[in-house]
Amino acid sequence: MILHIPHSSQTIPAPYQTLFLKDVSLREELLAMTDLYTDLLFDYPCLKLVFPVSRLLCDAERFYDPKDEP
Repeated sequence: MILHIPHSSQTIPAPYQTLFLKDVSLREELLAMTDLYTDLLFDYPCLKLVFPVSRLLCDAERFYDPKDEP
């Protein structure tokens, strides 16, 4: 079994923090768009693919072309 956990991180790497964390609405969006604790809730002894940065910076599940989004 492989667990894919793409949206549990709130990490914004230092070079990008000024783009996101200075704006109150973006901090609120970061909290709202993070699937907090899913990496802990699905603590199962198997391979876990946990994306290391916030989906606000890079959404690992987003299609390249927005028209392809359901």
